[in-house]
Amino acid sequence: GYGFAAVLLCVLGFFSKQSSVAAIGAITLFLWFEGRRGRAVALASTWLCAVAAILLLLNWIWPHYLLNTFTAVSAIYFDPWAAPHFLLKTIVLNFGIVIMAIAAIVYDSTSRHGSTKRLVLFFLGTATLENLTGAMRWGSNAYYFLPMLAALAIIAAPQIDRLLESLSRLGKPAQLSMAGMVAAALLLGNAYGNLDVL
Repeated sequence: GYGFAAVLLCVLGFFSKQSSVAAIGAITLFLWFEGRRGRAVALASTWLCAVAAILLLLNWIWPHYLLNTFTAVSAIYFDPWAAPHFLLKTIVLNFGIVIMAIAAIVYDSTSRHGSTKRLVLFFLGTATLENLTGAMRWGSNAYYFLPMLAALAIIAAPQIDRLLESLSRLGKPAQLSMAGMVAAALLLGNAYGNLDVL
């Protein structure tokens, strides 16, 4: 029910990072596969027209806007091996969130009470594709996969809630030890990443 408000946010997202198209891609694909193809085309066209109009306006105000914003930061070299390398690194450094997200997807596929929304799964797919494409440029790093990681965190959240709820049935010592294990799973990857940087 907030389609055009979402498009506005997607337009703002594009002008904060010019490769940011995962959200509008996810919205369009979600609506398309839901059978609301007219709505998908309308929202995607609105986004495209708004972006094009703002680009033309900015380039009219500042004649070198397109040069400074796109051409000057375009990649000179591409490294196809960088993308899978940084994807794997992101997964390893955040393995707790990845495991929880996988568990949430499996739980939802086997339960009538699943809470993983298809829109978030589409966002995970489009963000991963966007991040893989962007990470091929020379100078990329694991942080290029932050949108994918955000989608994984959204998917993982209900599973973490379910896990913590199940812990409430245990005694205090078991609660503390299990909660410590959950926290360790979520934090150890980042600790490893900090050691790797050092």
